Amino acid sequence: MNNDQFRMDIAKAIEKAKQKQELFVQKVVLEIFTRVVIKSPVSTGRFRANWHISDGPYTYVDDKTDKQPYGAAPGFDNVLQADRQIAGMLKLSVVYILNALPYAKKLEYEGWSDQAPAGMVRVTLAEINTIINNAAFEVKSL
Repeated sequence: MNNDQFRMDIAKAIEKAKQKQELFVQKVVLEIFTRVVIKSPVSTGRFRANWHISDGPYTYVDDKTDKQPYGAAPGFDNVLQADRQIAGMLKLSVVYILNALPYAKKLEYEGWSDQAPAGMVRVTLAEINTIINNAAFEVKSL
């Protein structure tokens, strides 16, 4: 094998590793986002629909709703939007998953909901090893 071929092979291997790393991060963040939304209590659907992914603190609140029942997968539009946002932020070292509604903190920490008395984020973070292992297995098998 000549030097040029060796360099090209190394460059291809590096690029493939970078793509797998980005895909791994995307899968982990999207799974965390999805699980948080699934665990979100549903009354009007506004809280559930106001989960966002951002590259910094986010204070925007909108009136959209996601009335999927508690424990059901989030609406397709919500996941699709999150997936697009994640893909655009993969080079960042920090990705925020947040809900700017004023009662979000009470739902997470004060047991404001019978549907999610232990919160959503803390329960999801307790599952982080499973989330990471599943994403690693999926990416490794590509």
